[in-house]
Amino acid sequence: MLIRLWGEPTNKPEPTQQNATAEIEPTQHALIAELQALRAELRELREEVKELRRLPAPAQKVEQSPAPDGSNSKQRHQFSDLIDALKKNQG
Repeated sequence: MLIRLWGEPTNKPEPTQQNATAEIEPTQHALIAELQALRAELRELREEVKELRRLPAPAQKVEQSPAPDGSNSKQRHQFSDLIDALKKNQG
């Protein structure tokens, strides 16, 4: 680290200040338009979800398919059992 002994340098550049009210570039216009479109779509989707939540739940069919080995009492709890069952069904 250097320590200045004689004050500020004589060729110091003028401080610059960015223009906070600069013109909006065309790419920024495109981004703003895209954001507005996405917000409108989000509003529409939220309204649709509200409408769907008001509807009654559809009746669900409960189908019990037999296990591949024919016994309904055995439940598969391990991944290896699932792989074995898939191999039996394919071959």
